[in-house]
Amino acid sequence: MEACFSHDDKILWISLHNADGIVPIWVNDFSKNNAVTTKEQKTKPVTVVYPGQAKKDSFRVPLIETGKTPKVISRTADSKHLLVSNWHSRNTSVLEMDENTMPYGKVISTIPTSAIPRGIAVDDKNKKSYIAIMGGASLNVVDNNTWTSESIMNVWSSPRHVVMDTSGHLFVSYNSLGTIACIDAASGKQLFTAKTHAQPRTIILSKNHKFIFVTCYSSDYVDVYKINSDNFEKVASLPCGGHPVGVDIYENDDKLEAWVCSYSSGSISIYSFKKK
Repeated sequence: MEACFSHDDKILWISLHNADGIVPIWVNDFSKNNAVTTKEQKTKPVTVVYPGQAKKDSFRVPLIETGKTPKVISRTADSKHLLVSNWHSRNTSVLEMDENTMPYGKVISTIPTSAIPRGIAVDDKNKKSYIAIMGGASLNVVDNNTWTSESIMNVWSSPRHVVMDTSGHLFVSYNSLGTIACIDAASGKQLFTAKTHAQPRTIILSKNHKFIFVTCYSSDYVDVYKINSDNFEKVASLPCGGHPVGVDIYENDDKLEAWVCSYSSGSISIYSFKKK
């Protein structure tokens, strides 16, 4: 299960691993979560639990079918399009979003991939997207104007997650190699790499793009690196039990928090850093 916010964080899109699709949840107005199951529209039940309270909210949301074993969800900056990597369908779905009409998104393109796809980075400036082919050794480069494959960028084996900064650099986690890399998106040249703890999974950049956080699954660590012009400089290796997978960052003027989800323990660890 993965997730992505759109429309100024009003809608939370969640990939349902075993349901062959994704669901949208309005988080700012539960009254909009009023889907009804019909012959044409499948739905899924959602229950919101409030810790420390007996109160619960229950409703149904529309299921938008994408492909078998949907995983990572990414969006364009304008919240007009959503991309979903489907592991066992070996393709990526592109949805056109419409916040005014249920189910709030429809599949407009399906992009085949050579093997299992995973991470997706969207380059809004150059109208491209990059799909990490975890089952191979490449990134599938997509033309965002036509939502079709444009080219294949050869990389090292088993790229799992990919993110992008504003200077045209891609950052990739190589799950089986225990490595992260910085790649020039325009040329495809791998600029520099660094070893991590075992099985680096999700990666995320700080808002200023000067730091990268890496969850390392089997070794139970979160590695943190400063991104220099020609290298990754490790600044912390944080123990994190339960096989960490997902990570997101909260930042304000004073602090940075990394929120890390652990797979086997079902827990969330929060690491807080003061900004100097």
